[in-house]
Amino acid sequence: MFGLNPFEELLYIKISNYFLIGGIFLLWIGFLLLGNIARKFEIVLRIPTRWFFIMVAPTGIFVYGIIVLYSSIFKQMVKMNINQSFIAYFFFLLSGLLTFLGVLQFWGVIKRGGK
Repeated sequence: MFGLNPFEELLYIKISNYFLIGGIFLLWIGFLLLGNIARKFEIVLRIPTRWFFIMVAPTGIFVYGIIVLYSSIFKQMVKMNINQSFIAYFFFLLSGLLTFLGVLQFWGVIKRGGK
């Protein structure tokens, strides 16, 4: 595939995509933990932290990872086609913006010290 020998194909295509999926999973778990911390702050301080928003917003990163996985592993393409790229990067950008807004809201609660 792609004029590469089997070792190069494994090294340059498959392993890098598996690292991408693993990184996306770890990033999502990190935001899940941050959302759980925000939930605990909301319970203790009785100030809205939008913890659910922090936990749900990064799901768009998973959509990006699934599209990359689909195009590279199942369709055996080096890169996504234009439609896949548009959809994947749209969800990635939207997820990033929404996560940023949720974390910014929580940062404001932390910065005020619960006042």
